[in-house]
Amino acid sequence: MLQIIRRRRALAVAITAAAASASIAYGAGSGPISANASGGVGGVGGVGGGGIHLFTPTSGDRAGLESKGFFIDLKADMNVPLARSGFGGQGPATGIGQDKRFSSLIVMLSTTKAGAGKNLAGLFDIVGVTDSSADKTQLWATWQAGKPNFGTGPSTVYVAIAADTNHDGVLNDAPNEVPDADHDGDVDEKDLQAIGATSIKAVDFTING
Repeated sequence: MLQIIRRRRALAVAITAAAASASIAYGAGSGPISANASGGVGGVGGVGGGGIHLFTPTSGDRAGLESKGFFIDLKADMNVPLARSGFGGQGPATGIGQDKRFSSLIVMLSTTKAGAGKNLAGLFDIVGVTDSSADKTQLWATWQAGKPNFGTGPSTVYVAIAADTNHDGVLNDAPNEVPDADHDGDVDEKDLQAIGATSIKAVDFTING
């Protein structure tokens, strides 16, 4: 009996520790994106919050062959209902620029031949709703580069959620291109912050030639 009581106490301590760890991670910026009452966008934990989870590429990957074939795969968790998430329905990719199916998503590659600030979200092959409720939405997006238009060698992928710049309460304001706001010759996290984007992620990887 004494052994059973000790085991139960050990289990309770482990569960409490796990819950505390999850709470700390959430407060540090691993929570979903939200739209506030005034229509503005804010990530839990501010800019850089973890509303987007980038599955691939991961840091240090050597991806693709012949400068194509690599994947970008991600999901975004948002504290808004589907109607305010910016989801525009199923459909084919529409080309470089804002994706009408996921109109808050910003995806950039530093080696894109058309320009590092180009939003590649409109190229994504698959966009869909993977979870939704009265006040939460999860969108998933996947792209495989089909053409060698994105450089070779070291590259950085940037993903983010655009701010609600028109203050209509809907997350649908991703730009077709992110400007080099600080005029340093690169389009990176600082330039995404300059346009109010949230949940910014940056991953360095290599595109195989």
